Amino acid sequence: MFEQSVTGSPRKPWSFAVSLLAQTAVLALVLAGTLMYTPLLPAARFAAVLLEPPPPPPGPPPAPPERTVAVKPQVFTAELVMPDRIPDKVAIVQDPTDAAPIAQPYVGVPGGDQNGSRDGVIGAFSTLNPTVAPPKPPELKVEKKPAPPPAPSGPVEVSKGVQAARLVHRVEPVYPPLAKQAHVSGAVRLRAVIAADGTVESLQVLSGHPLLIRAAADAIQQWRYRPTMLSGRAVPVSTEIEVNFVLR
Repeated sequence: MFEQSVTGSPRKPWSFAVSLLAQTAVLALVLAGTLMYTPLLPAARFAAVLLEPPPPPPGPPPAPPERTVAVKPQVFTAELVMPDRIPDKVAIVQDPTDAAPIAQPYVGVPGGDQNGSRDGVIGAFSTLNPTVAPPKPPELKVEKKPAPPPAPSGPVEVSKGVQAARLVHRVEPVYPPLAKQAHVSGAVRLRAVIAADGTVESLQVLSGHPLLIRAAADAIQQWRYRPTMLSGRAVPVSTEIEVNFVLR
């Protein structure tokens, strides 16, 4: 029964065509997938290859070196001619530039003499005489010492504090007995003129008790001072002296 069914069913032509079409479609799909999934090149590498700038163009060729041409100086040689005879006298020709002196330009000063000499105003040279006089030797300048100031006609006023510092010998006044009995005390002021050697030359009473003035004047007459120097010389001075009498 089986053999009869196999041998008895012949193959149809349309099934063969369907099978061929199916195989062709599968092969086409495989080829299309292969083309669609082909790996691409890296984008960065591809961009680097495309964006790389071209190399710079070569520069112009170097200029040829300049040729220097040496200029030879022209040398003129005078032709020597031997004279037929030797003259008895030979004339000496002098260069006019050496014989004539060169006039030096000078600038005149307003008010100067046109015929002035070199010792006069600067620039006052005569235009008629172009010769130049020899320079004068330098003058030796001698420095003169300034004269000392004149001595003062009278005594120089000095404060009592300054003059008291120059006192080298002081004699204390003796308290008068009568003034002591009368309980008189106080200060005596005198104007003193001290000579150049430091001695007391004169006294003038300015104020004070009459019982004390004599004792104060006798003591001051014995005082001695250091000389007061003014411009290197001793001078007399005038100052005020005060003597105090105090009861003990």
